[in-house]
Amino acid sequence: MVRVTTPSRRLEGTLAKPPSDSLVLTDRDGRRESVALASVRQVEVAAGRSSHVLLGAGLGAAVGAAGGLLYANAIEDVLETEEDPSLAGAALGALIGTPVGAVIGLLINTRRWEPVHIAGLGVSIAF
Repeated sequence: MVRVTTPSRRLEGTLAKPPSDSLVLTDRDGRRESVALASVRQVEVAAGRSSHVLLGAGLGAAVGAAGGLLYANAIEDVLETEEDPSLAGAALGALIGTPVGAVIGLLINTRRWEPVHIAGLGVSIAF
C-alpha cells in the first residue's frame, strides 16, 4: 500500500507499475490514478497497523477517575463516615475505566506510514 501526497490531494493504493515520469496507483475499487512525479510532494509506504491500547487505557483511567471522583462527591452526604470518599471514588473509577479504555484502544487500529525517498526528486516516499 502506497500513499502519495500532491499539493491538491492525497491518494492511497498499490503501485500499478514502476515509476517513470508518473506514479500509477490502483485504489481499493480497482480504479487507476496517474500522478505526475513533478507534482508529488511525499510518498509513503504502509508499515503495518497499530492499536492504541496504552492511549485507551490512559484515557479510560482519567475519565474513570474523574467520574468516580464526581460520584463520590455527589454521595458524600449519604455516606455515614467521617472520611472523605473522593480518593476511594477516583481510585475505583480509574480501576474500572482503565480496562474499558484499553479494550476500546485495542479495537481502534490505524495504519503506520513510513516515508520513502525518490533519488533526484527531493521527494519523500513511504512504503
